[in-house]
Amino acid sequence: MLTISGISVDGDRVLLKARPSTLVCGLRVANDGYYEPVSGPAKTYRLARRATVILMNMSDGPVPARYSVAAFIKLLRATPELNVERDGLDPHFRSFKTISVDHSDGTEITTLSQHYHP
Repeated sequence: MLTISGISVDGDRVLLKARPSTLVCGLRVANDGYYEPVSGPAKTYRLARRATVILMNMSDGPVPARYSVAAFIKLLRATPELNVERDGLDPHFRSFKTISVDHSDGTEITTLSQHYHP
């Protein structure tokens, strides 16, 4: 899991500023568990050119919607005011702060999946 602090498009690449996250849970955690970023500076991650992006479409859902990197870039460019903590990507789940990822190396992401927990 990663906690995103920034997302940008550089040409045909998607760059994420993020920190690894740990699950905080247990008897003393009110309501439910949550993910918290580890301390330290954010690292820069990039989506692989053939990565899969999975977002939760909330218009009739939640239903996972799969995107290629090119389609995800188009979505990001259509939402230039994107705020990863508050606004989200309509009609997708509004919080885009926590994601699960698969890596091909330490910083290249092959699968990015929006974390959804009702």
